[in-house]
Amino acid sequence: MVEGFRQATEDDDVTTIVMNLERFGGGYPAALHQVAHEMDAFREAGKEIIVYGDNYSMSGYLLAAHASEVYLHDMGGADVTGYAVFRTFFRSLIDRLNVTVNVYRVGTFKSALEPYLGDEMSEPAAEANRYVFGDLWNAYTDRVQAARDLPEGSVQAYADQFPELLVAQDGDTAAVALNQGLVDQVIGRGAYRDLMEERFGRDDEEGG
Repeated sequence: MVEGFRQATEDDDVTTIVMNLERFGGGYPAALHQVAHEMDAFREAGKEIIVYGDNYSMSGYLLAAHASEVYLHDMGGADVTGYAVFRTFFRSLIDRLNVTVNVYRVGTFKSALEPYLGDEMSEPAAEANRYVFGDLWNAYTDRVQAARDLPEGSVQAYADQFPELLVAQDGDTAAVALNQGLVDQVIGRGAYRDLMEERFGRDDEEGG
């Protein structure tokens, strides 16, 4: 994707990129930020990026935010809720099974084997996770807010207040994303396809 955007940026014949993120599987934050950087470079060259999605995941929305135009299905939403980690702890199970586990570790922030030692996350592990995921989340919110020209703290507010925002919109997740400035237009697939055909034409030989 990075190389593709770089080539498109240098190619005078490429004026617009249309991205469909319906089935985007996501990626590691570092890779996503790199792709987002290339999207910015493409737009800085005076070109446009149009993005559509039935529903935006955390990863998908990070890229979508860097588009010139962001479209969302009218029954979709933007799942921007922050980062988290979930682990399974089974110390009690081990005790019930009368299993002896010998663990050797050095240092306070060594949590890989915690599931064998207790039934919940230790405070040192929680502190380390808050530090790592907090840093990732701050980078995410800063980049999205800059790309979408949103007020500082707006992405955090969206994540924190989503239940209340959803109630205010009678359960319409797409309306919440639109009203909070995360997307530019809510539109169904058929209407979106017609809009793209009107703007860019249709290749009848390819059927699209």
